[in-house]
Amino acid sequence: MKMIQEKLQSLPQGKFSDSGRYWCATCKKFFRLDEPKCPYMTNMCINTPIAVENLSAESPEALEKFGLYYPKLPQKFMSNVIKSSKGLGEKFAKSYLDFLNDWNINYSNQPIQTLKSFILIISGCETAQRISEEKVAFIIMDPEKVWKDKIILKEIIEEGVQYLKNTFNLKKK
Repeated sequence: MKMIQEKLQSLPQGKFSDSGRYWCATCKKFFRLDEPKCPYMTNMCINTPIAVENLSAESPEALEKFGLYYPKLPQKFMSNVIKSSKGLGEKFAKSYLDFLNDWNINYSNQPIQTLKSFILIISGCETAQRISEEKVAFIIMDPEKVWKDKIILKEIIEEGVQYLKNTFNLKKK
């Protein structure tokens, strides 16, 4: 333990975030912190949380990568408690945009990627896309591993995607 702590002391400190927002590569989570120091394993973690300002240009692609690390518990919980999809897709889409705006994630020039990362985060599943001049198809991989009722998931996503599509003035089907 002493050797680990000595080694940690010899490493450079993390860079402070002006916004107090950090991404931890070990925990695979976003945090609001006063300093770039692990909130869980303060004396043992070899990583320092990364100030979001220092991440490569924030984008929905980065968010998709972050989303792939999260456990599927929130989606499985939603799958068990949601009995009707009515109005949820739009609410989730609005919340998603609020999150992107709150964390200063630049999504305005990537509408299709933003739709994909929204789908990934709502579904908890890897998501592929097929893009042509006229349309985009999103393929959700193995939704039955996470969602009890794939129909409810489909309705939520369709409504959310439609809201985002309108928000971005995206013309593709």
